[in-house]
Amino acid sequence: MFACLCGLVALPIAAVGGDASVTVKDAGAEPREVLRYVIEPGQTETITIDTAINMEMSMAGQGMPAMDLPTSRMTLESVVEEGADGGYTVLSTITDARVAGDVANMMPMIVDAMRESFRGLAGTTFSLSMTDRGEMSPMGDAQLPAGASPEAIQAAESGVAALQGTGLILPEEAVGVGAVWVTSVSQALNGIEQNIETTYTLVERAGDVLTIGIVQSIGAEPGPLELAEVPPGMSAELIELVGAGTGTVEYSLGRATPASIAMASNVAVKMEMSGMGMDQQMEQKIKTVMSTPTGED
Repeated sequence: MFACLCGLVALPIAAVGGDASVTVKDAGAEPREVLRYVIEPGQTETITIDTAINMEMSMAGQGMPAMDLPTSRMTLESVVEEGADGGYTVLSTITDARVAGDVANMMPMIVDAMRESFRGLAGTTFSLSMTDRGEMSPMGDAQLPAGASPEAIQAAESGVAALQGTGLILPEEAVGVGAVWVTSVSQALNGIEQNIETTYTLVERAGDVLTIGIVQSIGAEPGPLELAEVPPGMSAELIELVGAGTGTVEYSLGRATPASIAMASNVAVKMEMSGMGMDQQMEQKIKTVMSTPTGED
């Protein structure tokens, strides 16, 4: 059952894509400028993202105490090359995926399950196309090393979504400090289609470096869930998913990946597990904090 929960908490905090709609609500102060990414072909970038999760769960009306899951740490190395129509191709490799931080007071079963989900994940490669406005779209499936665990396949999907989701879509129009724009996008993960609306505020600009405030709302249509290691003869179906997130991300117009991330979200999930003579509803409240670490353990 824990694997099923991991599949749900892997939902991304942010998401962008080639089908996103962008609406400028406020063009900001003068001077205003049309912002576009200009990245040196062949440039190599590295980003490490820590994800900490606190989860409350109830099943069949019986509540369980809130618990902290082990912090996951994923490092991605990306090479940016020239792409089509003045855009870019981002070739990424997961170079490290592991449990980080102090796990001494956590349930060993949960820690072991998290570590198992990372087995064989390092070395996974995937590619994204990126426009000069920052719209990202996957180019084929992620390629995992031989022997990767079933949980690693799901974790790889979440890794692709995380990198795609940390991007910033720039508006068509010229904007200045204080500008506000909104994107709406759908993104598939774990068999469901998430609907995500993100409001970006240009808080500060120093040359090509942009400090962006983010406010987000997250929802999804009900439907069957695809989760790692659901027991044979059982199925999981999403009943409801609603959430919200806030944070600050620092971008450079000369990089495909962010310079720093500080995001937090709260997501409430209702799902139903069926099969093997069981038909039970499960509810989760998931608090997620995503950040770029300032130092090693």
